[in-house]
Amino acid sequence: MVYTIYLNDTIKKLKLIDYTTGLYNRKYLVQHLEKMLPLAHREKHVIGFLSIGIDRFKAVIEEFSYDVGEDVLIKLAHMLVKEVRTSDIVIHLEADEFLIVLPNVENANNAEFIAKKLVDKFSKLEFLPGQEAVLKKTICAGVTLYPNDSATIEDILKNSNISLLEARNAGRSKVFKYSKDLSSSVELF
Repeated sequence: MVYTIYLNDTIKKLKLIDYTTGLYNRKYLVQHLEKMLPLAHREKHVIGFLSIGIDRFKAVIEEFSYDVGEDVLIKLAHMLVKEVRTSDIVIHLEADEFLIVLPNVENANNAEFIAKKLVDKFSKLEFLPGQEAVLKKTICAGVTLYPNDSATIEDILKNSNISLLEARNAGRSKVFKYSKDLSSSVELF
């Protein structure tokens, strides 16, 4: 009986973890934010969200392989966890996109500073060690805040994605802060 309870708990936890990176997944994010947002609202805390995407990630897979692409994802995941506070949460959303939750961030400038630090740090990583060519990759980051920019979980996911798309549209290694006028003007496709 105890073993069955342990096994069920383990299965529930595994459903919240991304297999490739070992990070929490979108399902965990939603469950966590359902608890976190009301508390932040009551205590008047600002939460920062950094949406991170690897620039031209598809080219890595096409030019090299899925294994190299997976290595890039894993190294990015490890770097993100290492560089943020222990109270921050790093989520692997899908494909090459990650979301970092920054509880109690003071303002957008602080969140943008963290995003720029991560963009710079990742650009220094090298892939394909021991081979003739060295692969260097870059990331872009979109910044959004709760409750300033987004009032619901859906808004957070949508607006952080919009800010990431704007950063990617601006070029490589860019950071872009969400603003409400983007929702009606962003080019999604």
